[in-house]
Amino acid sequence: NILLDRQECLAKPGSDFAAWSNVTMNGPEFLSIWQSSDFSCGGPHPDNAQFVLLFDLKTGEALDPYTLLPREMWPNKPKLGRYPGDETSFILYRPLQNLYTSRAVLDPLMPEECLDIFADDRWMHFLLWPDAKEHALIIQPDGLAHAEAYCAEALPVPLDVLRQLHAPLRLI
Repeated sequence: NILLDRQECLAKPGSDFAAWSNVTMNGPEFLSIWQSSDFSCGGPHPDNAQFVLLFDLKTGEALDPYTLLPREMWPNKPKLGRYPGDETSFILYRPLQNLYTSRAVLDPLMPEECLDIFADDRWMHFLLWPDAKEHALIIQPDGLAHAEAYCAEALPVPLDVLRQLHAPLRLI
């Protein structure tokens, strides 16, 4: 967990570790918490990590964010993550990569070389979470190579697009 990571990192001389979280949705259906950390633990360069915790407020159980997508966008197998609940934070599947790319081309601040990365025919990891403030489902590339990490922009998929994709009604 993030506390153990912090403890391990700070045990090394000259290390630095900062972490924070943001509740992106608190009701009526979901509790979504986005967490991030920046750290320098003796490696060649500083790094960061993000993950999402998503819960069903009616049952209190952790939710698989795939269920917020249309079924045809679900991956064949979930990818297990490092943190508790993280196995529900990653999505590895080309349809989501295509959806992200369709949003990225609309972003005037997205560098052209990033569009090339997203169009590349490789498996990509994404974090996925509902965001009440944006009235959208947010998707963000995760696990890009250090030199590509600046491309990991979190982009909203607005409700009208989710409706067109036939996303589950409980999300909309």
